[in-house]
Amino acid sequence: MKRQYYAKVAIVGQSGTGKSYTTKSANRKSTGYINFERKPLPYKSDPFVHEGRPSTWSGFRKNFTDYAKNQEVTEIIIDSFTMALNTCIKEMSSKYSGFDIYKFYNKEVYEFLEDLRNCEKDVLVFAHDELTRSDNGDKEKRIATHGREFDGKIEQHFTIVLYTGTRYKDGKPQYFLKTFEPGTSAKSPEGLFPDTEIPNDANYIFDTLNN
Repeated sequence: MKRQYYAKVAIVGQSGTGKSYTTKSANRKSTGYINFERKPLPYKSDPFVHEGRPSTWSGFRKNFTDYAKNQEVTEIIIDSFTMALNTCIKEMSSKYSGFDIYKFYNKEVYEFLEDLRNCEKDVLVFAHDELTRSDNGDKEKRIATHGREFDGKIEQHFTIVLYTGTRYKDGKPQYFLKTFEPGTSAKSPEGLFPDTEIPNDANYIFDTLNN
């Protein structure tokens, strides 16, 4: 039976907290990996068969569209949304001035978010966080963006928002993901995950969504 819905999952955290490490378990043949950071993976592994390394916003958009259409690609990972937004605002700043910078930046980001929403594949999106003011005035961790248009609002485009967690145990660093944490925009559907801490594991997430 064909699935009716596909999940868009944001994995949010600062550099060094295990976002890219999440890809270690991802299927090398069926995953479309968009390596916008253009950096080596933080572990030893076979390469992804489908790995894009865009250097421009338009290249990123095309890379995503190609993977969304490619029948050999069954899920997509974007590493990272933060780099994509940084590139977009930089390119808009070089083309326009004044209010037009954010006018066209907002337009481009909206169009990508529509592509993301309409993609009939599960997608993991890595992003950095920043502190913003919530509606009641409290500070809250949310996905970092540019300008006021998307400030604190990007999360509404994602089914699931997970935050990275780290601890030191038995002489080794441990990485995990949090499905809930006060003071953040973390969210997940009721009953999807068994606990508020889950493995930092792309295959685990994709399998859970499929099941």
